[in-house]
Amino acid sequence: MRRASTRPWFLRSRGRWLAFVGGLFLASLGCFAGTLWWAVERRQQEAVRVVRHADLHHLALQAAEADPRVVALLGSPLQAAALELGRHGRTTDGARVDFSFEVSGPLGRGRMRAQALWPRAEEGWRLVHLELAHAGGALELRASPDVER
Repeated sequence: MRRASTRPWFLRSRGRWLAFVGGLFLASLGCFAGTLWWAVERRQQEAVRVVRHADLHHLALQAAEADPRVVALLGSPLQAAALELGRHGRTTDGARVDFSFEVSGPLGRGRMRAQALWPRAEEGWRLVHLELAHAGGALELRASPDVER
């Protein structure tokens, strides 16, 4: 006849207990990582939606076409490729977003980098930095208040 053990159940079956706790820990870690990834991805998609809805890349393209240096370098009309979102978020002076896109014209191509600021809802987006990078270097463009939406 076998004598009943006086040790608790989790000490009697240590291997199964450790496997169970380890599996539970890994499952919890996976759920946490998945939720974190989903939240970051959703924020990124929301920022892209806001930028596309505001047509910020069209504002940057209009500012570039208004600059005679860009027209001499790339020609006219300019065409924009897909928008790539950079840093974005809220600051003390409002919402700020960095974005870039490929731009091409009849004479050449380059990459437009821009930064936009949304200080208050009634003011709308304002371009605060505009730069065209091309094969020969980079041009700082005027991001004037008249290029607002």
